[in-house]
Amino acid sequence: MMRVLKVFNNNVVSIITEDKREGIVTGAGVGFAKKPGDLVNESKVTQSFFIQNEKKKRFYSFLERTPIEYFEISEEIFCYAEKKLKKKMDASMMIALTDHISFAVERAKSGMIMPNLILNETQALYKKEFEVGKWAIKHIKKKTNVKLSDGEAGYIAIHIIDATNGAPDNDAIKMIDTVKKVINIIEKTYNIKIGKETLNYSRLVTHLKFFIQRISQDEEDDNDFVEKMYDNLTIMDKKIVKCIDDIASAIEEEYDYTSNQSEKVYLMMHILKIIRKN
Repeated sequence: MMRVLKVFNNNVVSIITEDKREGIVTGAGVGFAKKPGDLVNESKVTQSFFIQNEKKKRFYSFLERTPIEYFEISEEIFCYAEKKLKKKMDASMMIALTDHISFAVERAKSGMIMPNLILNETQALYKKEFEVGKWAIKHIKKKTNVKLSDGEAGYIAIHIIDATNGAPDNDAIKMIDTVKKVINIIEKTYNIKIGKETLNYSRLVTHLKFFIQRISQDEEDDNDFVEKMYDNLTIMDKKIVKCIDDIASAIEEEYDYTSNQSEKVYLMMHILKIIRKN
């Protein structure tokens, strides 16, 4: 059983349960004609957020300073993401998204644009989540009449990734940052600029994503064939050894993982494809 503590609008109210847990519930009409002390019609509740005691003051301060429309926009984005990605969103992560959207809209109104330095990598690594981000930008424009940049679509995609993982552990940011470092190493070694729209770039990024995801498995599958391939590739291109060693060092620094010979060979083949195209 829940009772109303405060009505923010017809669709958002703060509540307290029988066991004295405080939280926020949302749902169409859940706050309509309600006043403090009234019972909540739980059949109308679509999302529930419960607050730890030490975070109550900060959370209620957030609600007081944040227009409730941003909370509703975030809920609509999460609902769209669940349908599009066929994944359950962690509702507790909606607060962080709401906060981000609120500040992003206010920045845009004042003409401030925050550059997204990992936009290309986010778009390549998390295509479906980025599509949700682009939809969100259009939805925010529809609701607030404020146009946000594609960079903000990338930031929203990161929030969606965190919500599907169940915790803001920054794994997505870490992966994106590692991929960016690898691309920078290749560009620096060969003194080239890699086209982010090319098929080979997309394949390289995808391979790096799966490679990083299986690092924790620490699989070792070297064999004589791989050794011969490695020798042949180093003969084909003298710079590839330094390039792949620098990449392996970057991965080891980030993940405390030593790349095996097979992974080096597969990365070398993707790199050489890109080099030939350039």
